[in-house]
Amino acid sequence: MKRIFVVILAVAVCLPALSGCVQEPDFYDVAVMPNGGEASPGLYQTTFDFNSYKEMIKAFREYDLSKSSYTIQDMKALLGEPYARFVDKVKADKAFPQPMSDGKPLPYQNKEGFSNITFFVSELYDMPWIWYHCLVDCERVNVQLAYPECLGIDVDYSKNAAEILESIVPNAVNLGNWKERPNYKNVYMKDVRIAEGEVSMLIYELNDSEKRMFTFFRDGVIITLTDFGGVVNEDFWAKFSLE
Repeated sequence: MKRIFVVILAVAVCLPALSGCVQEPDFYDVAVMPNGGEASPGLYQTTFDFNSYKEMIKAFREYDLSKSSYTIQDMKALLGEPYARFVDKVKADKAFPQPMSDGKPLPYQNKEGFSNITFFVSELYDMPWIWYHCLVDCERVNVQLAYPECLGIDVDYSKNAAEILESIVPNAVNLGNWKERPNYKNVYMKDVRIAEGEVSMLIYELNDSEKRMFTFFRDGVIITLTDFGGVVNEDFWAKFSLE
């Protein structure tokens, strides 16, 4: 695990540069947060990078008794309840959902100088997220996962994707308001069959990019998949699952 070294909170604003995070700021409307404001600076921009799934899961259980650096667990004392709930769940489960294709983990990008998995302590919708940086047919695909319950709210997963998202973050980009956001060409919902069954998906298309984003919910998880190269199609979804 790449651990993030800090001296005191006064230098916390340096953390994003040290963490080597991979972000797509043009693909999200950062104003869409539950509290109506933007994400907090400094510590809330921290990321942890990993090369493998096992390395990531191990990191959620570790402490630094010397206090020479902050681990994922150590930062519970510095961040809010959504972070603590997320971290506690991963530690208790000793696992986190990972994207699969035909019963096997999606291949990582394994690109020199970049991580295969990134843990954002606070990202979209003010929640902790884990991003898997994958390759599909030699094209980049990000699979981004979070637990909505970490926000301390009850979620009715019997509803469709648009309704669930609105209940979690009322002002998120959705079917009824996307035309007000200049970055979006279209936002629509579609029923898609994945390996585990049919799900409703919100599909986002951008004005100035070929990237597409797919958002849906499964087993208490919000899944946001970013397709950079146009490789996500019916055949991909038919093999896709979480394990």
